[in-house]
Amino acid sequence: MKKELIYIFSILLIFYGIHGFPMDMETFTGISTIDVNFYDTYFVLPSTYYWLITLSFAFSVAYLVRVFLTKFKNQYANFIYIISNGLFIVSLVYVIQFLNLMLKQFPDKELASHKTFYTYFYVTTALLLFTVVLEIFVLFKMRKHR
Repeated sequence: MKKELIYIFSILLIFYGIHGFPMDMETFTGISTIDVNFYDTYFVLPSTYYWLITLSFAFSVAYLVRVFLTKFKNQYANFIYIISNGLFIVSLVYVIQFLNLMLKQFPDKELASHKTFYTYFYVTTALLLFTVVLEIFVLFKMRKHR
């Protein structure tokens, strides 16, 4: 358990070293926003969503590596991976829902034929399917090791 706490602390330290630690409470309470500019429209998102998606992605990738290195024998690592990957899957579903909403709002504009939009959509969908398959695989291996 002590090794897992050190591992979690090192992931958080690296994450906040890259992204910077938010120094105000506005970021944590959702008052702070991120503006997404798409053509002539701005989508304003609370920064809490950004932190949730990137932090769950960081934990999911780091613990996926840890789970494969320990060959599914460390139960704490397996459970942390299952939880963080589940949060990442939920956040990817919301991203895909957001992209669908954008596509429905701009059917007559250039968005429908813009290849970059479809690239984001397909990459996000493929990432969602890949993470769901990995989640099922780790759950199957955990059950096998019990």
